[in-house]
Amino acid sequence: MERAFLRFDGQSLHNLAHTPSPAPGHCGLSERLAGLVEAFCLHAHGLLHKEGGDGEARRDALALLADRGFDPAQWGQLPVGLIVTPEAMRRRLLADGFTRAEIRHSKLVADRRLAGRLVGPITDLAGRITSFWARHPDACEPTYLYWRGGWKQHVAAFGLQTALRGPGATGQIVLVEDILDSLLLRSRGLRSAAALGDPIRRLDARRWQGLAAAGAGHVTLVANNHTGAEERLLAVLETAFAAEAAPSIDAVPLECLTGAR
Repeated sequence: MERAFLRFDGQSLHNLAHTPSPAPGHCGLSERLAGLVEAFCLHAHGLLHKEGGDGEARRDALALLADRGFDPAQWGQLPVGLIVTPEAMRRRLLADGFTRAEIRHSKLVADRRLAGRLVGPITDLAGRITSFWARHPDACEPTYLYWRGGWKQHVAAFGLQTALRGPGATGQIVLVEDILDSLLLRSRGLRSAAALGDPIRRLDARRWQGLAAAGAGHVTLVANNHTGAEERLLAVLETAFAAEAAPSIDAVPLECLTGAR
């Protein structure tokens, strides 16, 4: 990361001799609900990569992956799927043996805005699915939807299971804003990539503490290439000073890693 233009050495105003905050907890799902969510994700993956045919929703979803720079040869390996319509997904889950009441109470397919969106699982450090993200191919607002939006209270960032617990993990992570950017970096061999699932300005002291508690010793923080990126990075580094524990931090623009304009 030779082009880093900001650095925080990991020493907060409270001094890191303090005991780090407790590790983020698992927002526990019952065994039955966990099975329902897993079935949902598997069906979505199949719709995008195996059995989706050549419908408009699938074409738009794959066009987004191509536009973002994903290698078509790797598309099938991505933890990414598609919801054509919530009703179609509901029928698949019913066919799997889940009841209408279970599906209704889960709220997995309650939001009509899920139609046509790319989706993928969000896991905790143990690999258990705690939520899913849903990204619109046209980036219309809201660009991302989340099932059980409180996942950020339990998992400091998307992708930490791979970044901090996967083979070769060193405790150093690359943290971007957008989930697809983290998956792109991972597909290019950077297994330490993780994502906030939020604009950097929302990176607060609590999430810095969560990253430290999860085992992140160093974070390369990456800002999307928008006007004012340096100012946004400076502002968010201030929140690291307010945290009881935080990793050491480098900050770089996204183009340093992806070549994005």
